[in-house]
Amino acid sequence: MLSHCTDETNRASDRSFLRLKRESSGDSKIFLCQYSYARCTALIEMASRSNHIDKSVENDSAKWLNESKFLLQKESELLSQIIATLDEWEETNPLTLAISLSEAFQTFYQNCQIVKYDTIHLQVAQCRLALVMITHWLLKQLLEQGLGVVAPETL
Repeated sequence: MLSHCTDETNRASDRSFLRLKRESSGDSKIFLCQYSYARCTALIEMASRSNHIDKSVENDSAKWLNESKFLLQKESELLSQIIATLDEWEETNPLTLAISLSEAFQTFYQNCQIVKYDTIHLQVAQCRLALVMITHWLLKQLLEQGLGVVAPETL
């Protein structure tokens, strides 16, 4: 999955078939999801411009999933929400999934340093970036394919 996420972030997408929804009740919820997607994009771009974090995905790059010392509570909560999103993909409304994932990401983002390499261990930063990349990919799928709205790179 991580290698697929890396491929997706490097590929420009054709958004000619997408439209922005103008439903008053869903606007703020969709915007939250679009904002989270754009924030993920910015974090991935910051990491790719830096020499500190290698954005490439190696075979053993997800070994941190088995080592609890790398997972703080907010990281674990985001990881749990990612798994729940994948588990509920076909049975749950895409907007509900996107909102839950966006909220978990925002909590993670507010509580975990990702690109301040002088304040966190490099391996921890790479683990956090992997969570951002997975979230980025999932939000793109939920927004574009599930809801038919634009997943904006910037806001």
